[in-house]
Parts: sequence; C-alpha cells; structure tokens
Amino acid sequence: NFNYTMNIEREIYMEKSDFNEFKLSKEILKSLELLNYNEPTKVQKRFIPIILKKNDVIIQSHTGSGKTATFAIPVCQFVDWKENKPQALIITPTRELALQVKEDVFNIGRFKRLKVCALYGKSPFYIQAKELKQKTHIVVGTPGRINDHLSRNTLDFSNIKYLIIDEADEMMKMGFIKQIQSIISELPTNRLTIVLSATIPKEIKDLCCKYMKNPIHIALENELTKEVIIQEQYKVDTNKKTEVLINLLKVENPDSCMIFCNTQKKVEELFKEFTNKGYEKNKLSFSRNKSLDIKDSHTNKTQYYFFGHPCNNYLCERIHGGMEQIDRFKIMNNYKKSKFRYLIATDVAARGIDIDNISLVINYDVPNKVENYVHRIGRTGRIGNKGKAITLVSDFEEKLMYDIQMYLNKNISINKKPNIEKVLSSKEDFIKKINLPTKVKEEKSMKVNKNIIKLHINAGKKTKMRAVDIVGTLCNLDDVEASDIGIINIMDISTYVEILNNKGESVLTQLQTKTIKGRLRKVNRTER
Repeated sequence: NFNYTMNIEREIYMEKSDFNEFKLSKEILKSLELLNYNEPTKVQKRFIPIILKKNDVIIQSHTGSGKTATFAIPVCQFVDWKENKPQALIITPTRELALQVKEDVFNIGRFKRLKVCALYGKSPFYIQAKELKQKTHIVVGTPGRINDHLSRNTLDFSNIKYLIIDEADEMMKMGFIKQIQSIISELPTNRLTIVLSATIPKEIKDLCCKYMKNPIHIALENELTKEVIIQEQYKVDTNKKTEVLINLLKVENPDSCMIFCNTQKKVEELFKEFTNKGYEKNKLSFSRNKSLDIKDSHTNKTQYYFFGHPCNNYLCERIHGGMEQIDRFKIMNNYKKSKFRYLIATDVAARGIDIDNISLVINYDVPNKVENYVHRIGRTGRIGNKGKAITLVSDFEEKLMYDIQMYLNKNISINKKPNIEKVLSSKEDFIKKINLPTKVKEEKSMKVNKNIIKLHINAGKKTKMRAVDIVGTLCNLDDVEASDIGIINIMDISTYVEILNNKGESVLTQLQTKTIKGRLRKVNRTER
C-alpha cells in the first residue's frame, strides 16, 4: 500500500545535527568536510538515517533542498570497493542532471576510491561500453541510454543492490515511465529502492506500489511557500515583456540571474534581443556565443556590450535542448563558475544546474505546468540561502498563474512595473556592476582533488596492461600502499591512474626508472 505507515523504532526518525552522528566511514566524512557539507539540511537530517537502515523510501521535497547528497551519502557508504560489477544504479531524466549527479556522487565517494560511470545519449556508446568493462561501482544514466546498454549486453545488473530514481515526476512528464519499468524488470528484486519526486502523481504512486517494499513516504513541508524565496508577479502586455524585463534587471541588478522561457525559439530571440541592442546603437558586428564584442583599436582588448551598454565582461548566455551537447556542457560549466551573470534557458536544459548563489529567477513566460514553476524558482534560495522569483504575466497567462498559486496554496503579490524614474536612478549602479569582473568560483571538487595527481602511462589494453599490473608495481614503490591508489582507467593505448594522499610526485619520480610489466614505460602528469 502506497500510504503504508511503518511502526519503526524512534531512533530511525531522530534528526541528526552533525554528519558524524550518522556513523559514516572516515573516507566519506573526509570528503564531506572538504566539500563544505558543514551541517545536514532538513531533508538530509530526516532521510539519511532511514536510508542507512536500508528501508525503501520516497523522498518528496522541493528542489534545492540537498536531495542528491541525501541518497549519495548512504549509497557511497554502502558500496563495497572490492566488487567489480556495478552495485548502484541512479536514473535521471536529462544528461545534464546525470553529469551533475555523477560529479556529486564521485566527490562524496572520492576517498573511498569509488568509480562512477555516466551513461547518456549523444555521447559515444563504445567509450561508455569500454568504461563499463572495467571496475565500476555506481552507474548514473538517462533511461534511453541505460536501455541501450542493456539491449547490447554492455551493462551488468546482476550485482545491483541500490536503485535510485531521481526526479521521478519529471521523467513521467517526459514519457520515460515505460523505459523505467523495463529497466526495473531487469534488476535483482533484493535491493534498496529510493524514489525522489517533487510531486507524486498517480503514475508515480503506481510505480512505487509495484516495485517498492513497504516504502516510507514523507513529504517535507514545501519551503517555497515560505519566505525563503520572495515571489512576485507583474502584469505585462505581451509586446512589452522584453522592455519590462530589461527595466527589472536594471532595478534588481542581480549578481546572478536565470531567465526562463517556454520554447527554444523564445530563448534565442531573447538572447539576440539582449545582445543586439549594442548592434543597433553602435553598428558593431555580432559574435556568436558572446554578448556582442569587438576589439578596441587602441587597446586590442575585447569590448562587450549588454543592452547597448559597453562593458568589460562577458555577461549573458543561453541554453536549450536544440544546441550541441558540447556547447551546452561548456555553458553550464561556465555558469557554475560564475563566468557570466545571466543565463536564458528552457526548462529541460536547465536541469542539472546546482548553484548556491543565484539571487534572482525570472519567468519571462509563465510555465505551462505548475511543477515546472516549482523547479524553476527552486534554482534560487538553495541550501538555506535567500532568493527572489519574478514572473511576467500576460493576459492569456493569468489562468496558468492562478493554477500555480492554487498549487502552492499561496497568493503571489502583484507588483507595479518600475517607472522611468526608478529605472534611470538605478542605471549608474547597473552600469557599475556590469563592468565589475565576476568572481570566478572554485569548483566543489578543488579541495577534494587538492592532494591527488593523475598520471598517464603510455601503455594500455593493446599491450595487455591490466589493473593488477599497475597496482603490483605501485605497491612495490617506496612509501606507497594500496590505499594511495585511486581510480585506474585502462584505455586501448593509454592508462590513467590517480595517486592519492599527496604521494603523486614521489610516485611519478620513481616510475621514471621502474618497469611496469617488464618494461620501462613513459609516465607523466595529466589533467585528463
């Protein structure tokens, strides 16, 4: 029964205030400390103890509450490093989210030396298949590509003990339910199953009832209905939306902002509208993927334009499903690093954006589904931070906005559009900020990887190199133990091996004169 209530011991539900209280391994705790996981979030306090007791669980909580770490921490704790076959499967709706989850899980399991593999479309199948042939602990992937690997027998499910279905309601909306059912039918029945979903529609209820064992379902109070995120709406004529948007951006003057549109076409139109203001006023040439730039004839430096204002920085980008995947990944990575301030996006392409300091979200279009509104504004106000969400509502979108308010059980205030005096008085501060250099953020993994060096060995499968050959050689070096050896990735003609615990330079020096599998090999550092 979906509404099953378990008469479980009190200590399972006892909230912990510190990660040390979860009795995690020292390797996991070390990663959490370096990743600045200082205190468990509300969802982590509530669910991690339940998952550690190996109870099936349905996590219903808003986006930005720390859900990924909620399942990643226990799964990394459970996984046995000695096993070669995948032990955990995490299913996500989009490739961006698959990569984000892979990164988060990998970082948490870093010092346990866990190998995490990401499977998604428009990425070479044969490379993924080769990776799966080697030791792999956790697989993260989209339903379509996981099924592709199953059909070609390149993915072994025989040792899967943990199944996580992330953003289940989103996968339902994208039509993935049958593919998920096909995947589950191939999994061992003796497993722990975790489902994460912001909403629980009938299809998700049916899925949980069919495939989960007495799941504990807890719906945490929706923080979006509180003042964690200030929500406002503006009544706007359709043909005046862009003008109002630009005025609002000047008045709000955010450090970082996401602007959502319903279609790829509108994203492109808005992006060009932002950048071509400079073209109209200054007769400059338009450069793709930049905010409009030319070389200054005196300084030979790139000059950018934004809303027609000359500025020193690259400020705006766009992302949607119609773009090349390599471009999408690059833009996402740059936005996470705060290399630009404004991102114009569609709903699907915005999945996987996990940034703590987005101060403003603007819905240029009212989303067609209420759940998308929740996901959009959840990009701000994350992990205890404050945020603001503004929605521009035309006459024909009022019904959609009414449905959103009914869903949230919240009245979203209607504000007056900023007048010309307010816009003009904000202009100086706006121009000042767009000329300030953005502070590029350090990636989460930087501290985790600080004392880890990756080495490239000029030998691989074609020379019959095996992981045991690498480990045997390294363990015979001075001051090197098995625990100092990280992930080993053997390619056709190359091998990549990580050396942990600040011993990389010593290993590199020793391998210049030490044979591997009977021969002296070329070994050097690599960033790959």
